[in-house]
Amino acid sequence: SVAWQPRAQTQPMPVMAANMSISMLFCREMFEDVVRKDVEIPKGCFGDLGIIDGYAVILLYDNHQLDGIQGVKAEAVLIEKQGIRLDIVFDHVSFRYETGPDVLSDVSFTIPAGKSFGILGGTGSGKTSLVNLIPRFYDATKGQVTLLGQPITAYSKEELNRHVAVVMQKAQLFKGTIRSNLLWGNENATDEELWHALSIAQSEDFVRQKPGKLDDPVEQGGRNLSGGQRQRLTIARALVGHPDILILDDSASALDYATDAALRKALRTLPADTTLFIVSQRTSSLRHADQIIVLDDGHVVGIGTHDELMQTCEVYREIHESQFRKGSDVQ
Repeated sequence: SVAWQPRAQTQPMPVMAANMSISMLFCREMFEDVVRKDVEIPKGCFGDLGIIDGYAVILLYDNHQLDGIQGVKAEAVLIEKQGIRLDIVFDHVSFRYETGPDVLSDVSFTIPAGKSFGILGGTGSGKTSLVNLIPRFYDATKGQVTLLGQPITAYSKEELNRHVAVVMQKAQLFKGTIRSNLLWGNENATDEELWHALSIAQSEDFVRQKPGKLDDPVEQGGRNLSGGQRQRLTIARALVGHPDILILDDSASALDYATDAALRKALRTLPADTTLFIVSQRTSSLRHADQIIVLDDGHVVGIGTHDELMQTCEVYREIHESQFRKGSDVQ
């Protein structure tokens, strides 16, 4: 699997291999066209693709030092930003479960890192199946999904779990306290981080009104909370983990329109390099996304902004007009 370290605090400089997840080696010829032109890569030198301080780098190693030795020094070489794709790319992806027909058919799109991406479609259109390919809950049957310039199958599921957070429509909470549930996202999170995540998830007000606040009890499954409160707490839990990719799979369906709008506005304050996927059946939840993909029976029938799709995609326009009377859309 490929090492993925998108937000390490280390500056590009010599580092110890023992501190890195070394898993896939690349011969230098693969990178001659993308590394800085003023950096000479010695013959026989191999590298590990990684991210340091937000920059794509190749960690170079002497081939002979790597063999069974831990802690050898490496040189981090900055890759030209235009030299490697840091996008999420679906390239002619099809998917089917073990039995049955394709639930996704020939899906292609590219999402630049740090952008927001809406996914709209009716029940059974393939929305959840599509986003489930990103954390590798399933792998594509045909085609390829790439992340940070590498096939997603090169990453272990454990590695992806550390960087991709998925919030499902059915909120899963555990018996304990609000604090203990949030700490599932990051067991080392401070109270300040917990409150910040709660604020973005539109949960801060109702938690502060609880007698125990962060330490107020939560019953198994969150039975002592409303549906909207459960969904907001699961979103907050995901945010506590500072994910590089956040997937909200219809996870605001129990929220009223005003709270949903406030949540969407707050999500725009996430770090600029956070990639956001929002699955929804509400066009109002997606209208400010950088791109929206419209699915119908597993096929892509439209890609664009809200305004573009209103002009070019009949399926999107029909869904939107069925939800809102002309001139009364929610911003």
